Amino acid sequence: MTFSRLTLVIAALSLSACVAPVAPDTRPIILDASYTRNTFEAGSVVFPKGVYQPTFQTRGGVYYEAPTVLISAGNPARGGLFIPHDPSAKQSCWFEILGPNSRFTVLREPIPYHY
Repeated sequence: MTFSRLTLVIAALSLSACVAPVAPDTRPIILDASYTRNTFEAGSVVFPKGVYQPTFQTRGGVYYEAPTVLISAGNPARGGLFIPHDPSAKQSCWFEILGPNSRFTVLREPIPYHY
């Protein structure tokens, strides 16, 4: 994501959520495979394998941007995986075009990742 695009996303998101830059020690996460998960709100979502960069954070957790587009209901969309700070909370997917209110809860088991 380019700096200007990131600035626009953060500006738009800050209107509806308490968004902050990621902490300097926040590392990217890695998905070793692609995963498909269902959500109540967005249906089936495909998370591509690869390195997910930390893009921004809220009090609830960190938003990681996918290395390529997510596929939701057959449609490509920029976005990624939200990892909550609370380990008992569920992961979510998010879509850039919809902002932080676009968090859709991932059903079933969490998506495995490592640093």
